[in-house]
Formats: sequence, structure tokens, C-alpha cells
Amino acid sequence: SAPDNVSSTTNSHGRGQHLTKIGSAVIRASPLYDSTSGFFVARFEKKRPPSLEDPAEKGSTDSDEPARTAEKKLKKMEKKAKKERRKAKKKEKKDRKKRSNEKDTDEVKRTKKSKKRKTTGTP
Repeated sequence: SAPDNVSSTTNSHGRGQHLTKIGSAVIRASPLYDSTSGFFVARFEKKRPPSLEDPAEKGSTDSDEPARTAEKKLKKMEKKAKKERRKAKKKEKKDRKKRSNEKDTDEVKRTKKSKKRKTTGTP
């Protein structure tokens, strides 16, 4: 049933003729009272589960592969993701070490240059 401040109506302008069958489910909300800026139409249907006796009714819900295979696929995907995370972590650690070594090398070069300046007296 519609709330008190909105009225249940069907479309009287010829548009949405297919909605006349569900007139009680179509609500016109007033933009002045409901802050909707016009129409809001919703149609809710409860889907019935397919009959267990009739396999033709099942359609795509009937899976060709057993649940155990689906579990295996999920575990395989999780294992692959875990492996990729470990690989990325290892690469990050390697890159950090490389940057650290480069930084150390630069400092050694600066130190040698500084010592050279002190011994030769050149800037």
C-alpha cells in the first residue's frame, strides 16, 4: 500500500501501458511534498526459486561442475594471489636494498672526493 502522502496511480498519458497491470504498485510522488523532483517509479518482484523437480526451469542456476571443483578453483586463485603478494614483497625488498646500496655508493664517492680536496687543497 502507498504511504499517506502519495497517491497510487496508473499512467494516464499512454506511456508505460505495460504498467497498467500493476497500477497498485505505481506511485506518483509530489515534488513539493516528497522532495523527489518528479516521478519515482519502482517495481519490486520476488523471484521464486526454480522447481527442484523440473530441470528445464532451473536454467543457468544448474551448475555443470560440482561444488568441490568450485572450491578448488577458489583455493587455486587464493594461492596464486598469495604467491603474487610474496613476489611483490620480495621485489620491493630487493629494490629497497638496491636503493640503499646506491645511496651508500654515493656517500663513499663524496667522502673520497672530500678527502681528495683536503689533501690537494683544491675545491
